[in-house]
Amino acid sequence: MGIRESLAERIERLARLVPGIGSYQDKETHRDADKRLRVTLADRLDSARKTVEAVIAKLQADNRFDPLDRLGRLERKLYQAADSIRFASYGYSGVFDAIKIDEARLDQLYAFDIALAESVSAVQETAENLKASTPEAMGADALEPLEQQIASFNGKFHERMALFQE
Repeated sequence: MGIRESLAERIERLARLVPGIGSYQDKETHRDADKRLRVTLADRLDSARKTVEAVIAKLQADNRFDPLDRLGRLERKLYQAADSIRFASYGYSGVFDAIKIDEARLDQLYAFDIALAESVSAVQETAENLKASTPEAMGADALEPLEQQIASFNGKFHERMALFQE
């Protein structure tokens, strides 16, 4: 990001990335917006997992078994990532604690939420690209981008979880 986005711009950007999150700034609806965000991101990770399942089925039908173990691990990682975000405790962000947070921390929170949404989009896109590949192109190098995207999402999610545990 070249020019620093204002808090309002981050909220608008997040609202475009996740439908139904437009009320995120309203203090009365933080908890509900947080839950919608988590459910939406988890559902999108589930969609990517189903795409990987389709790739597995395609390879099995083509009798190409070499990449199946690795794909199975990726599928489980996607399942775990979706569950991690879906079942994070209510208010996992720390926004809902009794303590007040300053605008800089809130700005940081929204930045993490945008990064999470963008990371999930990258996971979905990478899974779709993998699905569009031919079975012959499913070598070890073909799976690397998805592995990296999942690891990136997990890293961002854990950073976000730790944001208010300082």
